[in-house]
Amino acid sequence: MKTRFVFFTFLILILSCKENNSELLLPESNGTINSISVVIDDDLWSSEIGDLIRKEFAYPIYGLPQMEPIFDLKQIPTSVFSGFAKNSRTILKVGLSSEERFATYKNKYAKPQLIVDLSSVSKQKLIKQISSNKDKVLSKLYANEISEKQRRVLKSKNPTSLIREKFGFEILFSSSYRIAKSSEDFLWVRRDTEKGSVNFYISKIKNKKSLDINTIRDSISRKFIPGPAEKTYMSTDEGYTPKTKAFRLTESLKVIETRGIWEVKDQFMAGPFLNHIIAHRNNSEEFYILEGFVYSPGTTKRDYIFELEAIFKSIKF
Repeated sequence: MKTRFVFFTFLILILSCKENNSELLLPESNGTINSISVVIDDDLWSSEIGDLIRKEFAYPIYGLPQMEPIFDLKQIPTSVFSGFAKNSRTILKVGLSSEERFATYKNKYAKPQLIVDLSSVSKQKLIKQISSNKDKVLSKLYANEISEKQRRVLKSKNPTSLIREKFGFEILFSSSYRIAKSSEDFLWVRRDTEKGSVNFYISKIKNKKSLDINTIRDSISRKFIPGPAEKTYMSTDEGYTPKTKAFRLTESLKVIETRGIWEVKDQFMAGPFLNHIIAHRNNSEEFYILEGFVYSPGTTKRDYIFELEAIFKSIKF
């Protein structure tokens, strides 16, 4: 009996080492953040199936000053999906087959890698397959991009302990950010870009009977985020209705997220913002405010806002 136990233990170790070694031998994947390689035949890509994929996985993000898609889609014909193309970091495979399939694979050809495979027996059934699973697919793809962004930031994370000391939690952001302003219950962090800056602040508010996001963020900005001229400050652009949703980051952590446009009145300054309100874990009358905002005139801003989202979603108490 003892000999049999030792044999099976040894066998499990051998198989485990084999799996780990096979993954270690995988090449590094390639691909920028929010870029999806769509492996699909040319005729399907040019049909209503391609139109549906572009509609569901490249729709414009809400809260940006210009139209920018949630993902950049790069089509790869099935016939040339080999070699370097197989090392794409995020792959959406769509096609016809002898059976209906919705499957996901991790690190199949490279690492890190996510492959989502959708197929069906006819064009009409493939359309239904895509439509019925679009939310699941989008969720998997988006979560994968957030994780990849956080993984890359981890290589050069900012070592500051100030956020933990002031607010009792940690968030992951790169060493390219610096502390711009710090006071009681408020911290402003920013990094300079070629044409502007990417910013976020953390604040704690108390005894709010109503979580009206416009009122809250404007009151914080009036106090801490000044504009270039005297008595000016960052405020919510009332001409662009902010969009709010609630979700659970973890089972115990509920977030109210708002996206919209900020402006400095009469100063020709504006940009997108992302706001997260999180309930205090030990005090129901206190809330943490995490807000990111971008000032980068004349440039695309999707990836900046996405970077801020990845920062906020890294929160750990």
